[in-house]
Amino acid sequence: MDFKGSIDIVHEFNSFKTTIPNKFKKYLLNQLTNETVINCFKENNKNNPLNIILKYNDKEVNYQDFENESNKIAKWLLSINNKPKDRIGIIFKNSPELLIFITAIQKIGAVAVIINNEISESKLFLGLRELNISTLITQDFFQISTYYKLNYIMKNFYIYSDKIKKLKHSNNNNENNENESIKTIKFINSYELKLMSTSIPSDILLENTNLYDIAIIHYSNTGKTTEFSHRNIIAHSNMVYSDFKITNKDYILCTYSLTKNIKSLINIFMFLTKGVNLILTTETNYNNIWNQYDLYKATVINYSPLLINNLIDSESFENHKIRLVIGTSISKNMQDKIKTILKIPFIGLYYISINGKIILSHLNNIQKSNVQCNLGSPGIVLKQHRQLSIVKINGKDKMPIRDDNGLCIECKDNEPGELIKRIENKSLETAIFLGEVESDALKDYSNIFVKNVLSPGDIWYRTNDLFKKDKKGFLYYLEALKNCYILNEEIIYPSTIIEKINEFDYVLDSLVYGIDSPVNKNEYITMCNIIVDLDFNIVNFTEELTKVLTPNNGLPIFIKIIYGDKEKNSYKSLKNDSIEDLYKQLMLERKTGFQLYWLIEKVVNKTKNSMVSITKSYEYAQFHENDFKDILSINLKPKL
Repeated sequence: MDFKGSIDIVHEFNSFKTTIPNKFKKYLLNQLTNETVINCFKENNKNNPLNIILKYNDKEVNYQDFENESNKIAKWLLSINNKPKDRIGIIFKNSPELLIFITAIQKIGAVAVIINNEISESKLFLGLRELNISTLITQDFFQISTYYKLNYIMKNFYIYSDKIKKLKHSNNNNENNENESIKTIKFINSYELKLMSTSIPSDILLENTNLYDIAIIHYSNTGKTTEFSHRNIIAHSNMVYSDFKITNKDYILCTYSLTKNIKSLINIFMFLTKGVNLILTTETNYNNIWNQYDLYKATVINYSPLLINNLIDSESFENHKIRLVIGTSISKNMQDKIKTILKIPFIGLYYISINGKIILSHLNNIQKSNVQCNLGSPGIVLKQHRQLSIVKINGKDKMPIRDDNGLCIECKDNEPGELIKRIENKSLETAIFLGEVESDALKDYSNIFVKNVLSPGDIWYRTNDLFKKDKKGFLYYLEALKNCYILNEEIIYPSTIIEKINEFDYVLDSLVYGIDSPVNKNEYITMCNIIVDLDFNIVNFTEELTKVLTPNNGLPIFIKIIYGDKEKNSYKSLKNDSIEDLYKQLMLERKTGFQLYWLIEKVVNKTKNSMVSITKSYEYAQFHENDFKDILSINLKPKL
């Protein structure tokens, strides 16, 4: 592979001091940017004012409307004394309003802090304090008592709701003074915002926003903080659009989980900064999305098995206009299936590390090669300067394994390990990564940096993602490190088990993760949720599964089987944080001779008025000589 071919599929946007040959500099520099997210929206409003920025359910918003609505919110934010560099927290449902508020916050030069709407009260208060949030805006999620506490501790606290109501709270400990400690919580609604002017002072726009400034902070319900700068987002966007030749004429269809998944949110902003037509949809299984919405114009799918299955089963399939499917991790077998069924030439794959330090992309067959890979070759630059490496990881503490000299151990070909990026400047105080202005990451040093990797004193950035590299130097994204677990002293990579299980024709979807063993709390057991078609046969499945799984790569395993109907898409997408939903246990069986357990379930009813109660645990049967010995409680929550 020539250098041009290599560099086409690899982009490295970090600051480094190594010398790159002049003939290659032009290509690399073209991938960098001085734009901010706001620059892009402003430009798109000029060039593509009527392009659909969002098609969400039955609503449509074009770039012009999006620009005007976000300007009005920006004007309101200024009126309540927000200023550039402030951190403004928002707790919203997945909706176009969330995206508009994020953009409005960035327009005044502030930082949008997206807080998971399922967060606990204690985690919320901790985050407000640690992140130094000056204004908090939330939709109606919490109990009234929580709102009073927020109103007390926050300088600016507003509830965004179109319901006309006023909440008051009095101090019951002093009945003689009814007016004491009475506070009224402030509301803002869409009607008031519509009355705001669409013009905002020009001096707060570009002058106060630096491309290295933090644009978005995501605060999860577990208290994890993730930051993205303007340059992170735009560099990600430029890379994907350049390699995959996406234009403002494309209609991109993607599912979303904005408040829970930061990468989903960044992907959506990646699309929006390029002026495309974006169609957002939830992963609902009750109706075929392609028949429900007007999606015949869609040209690109951001990979989702459900979206593709829906298309195959829809009336739009024969005349579909899909030319490209893109995603972060699509197995080789799935790539082939998609290209064959949809009759498309390319699958586009990209990767961005969670804090944007490493960005890679690969357009399948772009070099007319038969190699099916995820991310392409590191190329001459990365090989010469050793910018990237894959090192062995201890599955228990998720830390690099050291040799006798205290250095990390590089993985061999096709051996899984963590992808890391070398920091050329060895001073932590001045090691400026792409998009980081302050070294906030140092608070959790071991999760962000690793020292003494290949030589004493060197410092590397951790991606917390697992990769492998084949003999030709092609990189393959495997798994987020947090998803892996130890079984029989072996590290288990859920993605590899999922790939094997999904090869069965009657398996519609599967999800694998580790849980505490009910027999020994110091050990894990594999939990696998499988959705099967109606032609599923449990005997054949047992025989086939035990051929591909062994005690070294998945057994023992506790399997929960859900029956779905592929034609009607009558199954719910699997998530490891909500596996108990609308199903009822029918039987529990064990195949003799294997540590393989079954939890067979069928759909009861999906109507709103007849949902079965949601439980947090199931009964687990430990077998001994083909008889039930004990009935133990098993926690089906993932052990991360």
